Amino acid sequence: HTRRGDVVLWGETHFQPTAEACCAACKNFKPKSPDDDGCNTWVWCANEKGCSNQKYKSCWLKFHPHPEAPAVSRGPQVDWTSGALYKDPSKQELPPGKSRKFHVAVTSNDSKYVQWQMRVMYYWFKKRKAEQGPDGDMGGFTRVLHSGRPDHLMEEIPTVVVDRLQNEHGFVVLSRPNAFVQWLKKVTIEEDYVLMSEPDHLYLRPIPNLMNGDRPAAFPFFYINPKDHVKLLKKYVG
Repeated sequence: HTRRGDVVLWGETHFQPTAEACCAACKNFKPKSPDDDGCNTWVWCANEKGCSNQKYKSCWLKFHPHPEAPAVSRGPQVDWTSGALYKDPSKQELPPGKSRKFHVAVTSNDSKYVQWQMRVMYYWFKKRKAEQGPDGDMGGFTRVLHSGRPDHLMEEIPTVVVDRLQNEHGFVVLSRPNAFVQWLKKVTIEEDYVLMSEPDHLYLRPIPNLMNGDRPAAFPFFYINPKDHVKLLKKYVG
């Protein structure tokens, strides 16, 4: 059951006889204007007694910014059936000599807590990359250490040391965008793509490159909206 996405057709008044019919309705959905979103995800109530406060066979049509990686609920307790319509990014035709491999870059400080997180994260990165094999999309890895000095993990985790902001205004993660800028100026990587990650991320399965064409892939955080803080971003990122 896909939990996110903007509704383009409300299921309270839209019913389909089967999950397949709901999927077809999503595929054939026509937005009212070229500026309106189409349908790329759908959910269908499969329980004859209803799903929460929704009726049996109600079919909700939605638009998700990244239908290839929606948040989902699974298990016997879930009454909804759902699906997504998208082109598999891994099957895109690439120009000769081009690869979809991506480089993982993680900003970090040298606190004991974050060092512990980094060791766990890097362990699982290596494990999942090995599972994916040499033809997978997972490429290199760099810890961008914004402490301004090396630490004892330099030989264990691939690391580039950059300077910490002189004034973080009491917000330690303010050093992160500045750290990425310094890293990109210092190094040259083989990959054409970069996954910006964080020390508390654990990779539960091998990760494909989720970019679709030239469209970036990201997890949307409701409290992070770069468009609302353009001047502040330019101050620290350039």
